[in-house]
Amino acid sequence: MARTAAFFAVDHTLITTASLPDLLAFDPVRPTPAPRRAGAGHRALAGLDAAGLADRGAAWFAYWHRRGGLFHEPVLTALRRHGRAGEPVVLVADSVPACLAPIAAFVGADAVVCAEPVVRDGRYTGETVPVGGLRGFADEHGVDLAASYAYGGRARDLSLLRKVGSPVVVGDDEVLAAAAAAHGWPRWSHMAVDTRGRGCLSKLTHRELQVLDLLARGCSNLAICGRLRLSPKTVEAHVRNLFTKLELPPRPDEHRRVLAAVTYLGHRADRLTRSRS
Repeated sequence: MARTAAFFAVDHTLITTASLPDLLAFDPVRPTPAPRRAGAGHRALAGLDAAGLADRGAAWFAYWHRRGGLFHEPVLTALRRHGRAGEPVVLVADSVPACLAPIAAFVGADAVVCAEPVVRDGRYTGETVPVGGLRGFADEHGVDLAASYAYGGRARDLSLLRKVGSPVVVGDDEVLAAAAAAHGWPRWSHMAVDTRGRGCLSKLTHRELQVLDLLARGCSNLAICGRLRLSPKTVEAHVRNLFTKLELPPRPDEHRRVLAAVTYLGHRADRLTRSRS
């Protein structure tokens, strides 16, 4: 009998970054956020030592794990819910095992579907070995795609979502939003805002919610710039917008950042209380 599985796109869906470009930009000697290589793909691996990249991948994940913010928590929660239900959890990515292996181990994924990079004499060639993809995995493991789930957050994840019976659009990508509207697919932001409480939060965009989350963690605007790789002017604009949408006008006897943080943390507490009841 065919099984139900849950497929999760990794980049900008399960995690908050693009794994391969982020790995290639990562310096294990000075582990700080670094500019990504524009358009970094498998060809950028050519000549790199395979064992060395695996070590860098482990250091990259360890850095992110200490720093926090690698995973989109609502997506990670959904992944673990599928796992507890006994459904195979499969990660899908246009990346490499060097960074996908520690992610898969941490979340307890049952399998990873990705292109396999070619290695000769211990070094990457920049080429990849074609793999069977989602349908090949389903045929090999007896998975019924029509009964399965998939989560995607980027336009390139559209083909993944179309292959399953229960697709979920994560985030605000315009292509996926249009597909969700056309097909009636569920769609929720990375922050998984629950509109039953503290309704003003439902007005915020995905990016504004990211800014608010960091603000509530005590981050300054400069720190938010670094975390989200945004300019100071862009962060200032997001902060102004969320103040407006949270109905927090400037008053001489009130600190709007504190009030915004209290609103957000109170919303999270409400959700936690409901989940335990």
